[in-house]
Amino acid sequence: MKRISFFLFFLLPLLGNAQKKFVIDGSLDAPDNTMLHLIYPGPKNWQVDSVKLLHGKFHFTGEYTEPVKANITMRIGTGDYRSVSFYLENIPVKISAGKDLRTAAVKGGTVNREWAAWKKMNGMDNDNPDSGLIASYVSKYPASVVSLDLVIEKLNTEKYFSLFEQLAPELKTLPRAQEYDRFVNGHRALKAGQMAPDFTVADPGGNTWKLSEYRGRYVYLDFWASWCKPCRAAHPWLSKINERFKHKGFVLLGISLDYKKEAWLKAIAEDHVQWKQGSELKGFNGEIAKLYQIGILP
Repeated sequence: MKRISFFLFFLLPLLGNAQKKFVIDGSLDAPDNTMLHLIYPGPKNWQVDSVKLLHGKFHFTGEYTEPVKANITMRIGTGDYRSVSFYLENIPVKISAGKDLRTAAVKGGTVNREWAAWKKMNGMDNDNPDSGLIASYVSKYPASVVSLDLVIEKLNTEKYFSLFEQLAPELKTLPRAQEYDRFVNGHRALKAGQMAPDFTVADPGGNTWKLSEYRGRYVYLDFWASWCKPCRAAHPWLSKINERFKHKGFVLLGISLDYKKEAWLKAIAEDHVQWKQGSELKGFNGEIAKLYQIGILP
């Protein structure tokens, strides 16, 4: 199956925007009862809707917040898939697939015409376009959500940051654009040579401490969680490092990405953790995890 290039980190924070309706009608030369799946990002989670093909026709309806890329997929044989990508928008979308979804003709509104222009420029099977091609498209379509998504798909690739600044102001009001802007600023703040972003956090006893309290010392900031086995397997090694260097200006600080205080405290006790600890008890959704762009452990 071709890669579905959605950008989870940026597309899901759409909650709070007004809901709009979408309509998709399509045709496909395949047997009746062939199952088709519509996949698109919703306010909180991925949305997956399914319908069965009847007399060569299929129909989807639903709600969306902002124009986002969607895919309709079907399974071929035991493990192969076919899919067509397009954008949900407030203009009915018509998909004429013939015998293969991958070569389907898509008709819709402005956004889908801009998406078609990108596919023509990029080539149908190019999942990894170069920066020059993206820059050319952004220059031609600075107000298109397609341009926005092409840029934010690259996440922390430095050379794409300048393209974001070229986008139309109205695009930058979209939640995923604002999230990307925060990501870019955070990425720049974490570059070598920059002052480490400060934060305040509570220790197991409920007392707060700040990272800036340890300015001027050699700080090892360890992100971990009670459920992360590799993180906890490193605790004996960290304990030895801490004992060896704590009298030489070295300080070890642990930031737990746990959700439950009981699990956090139990892990501290079981692993005999003696160094400073803090947690927001919000997992990866905590402000510190976002500040330091921690999206995976260890």
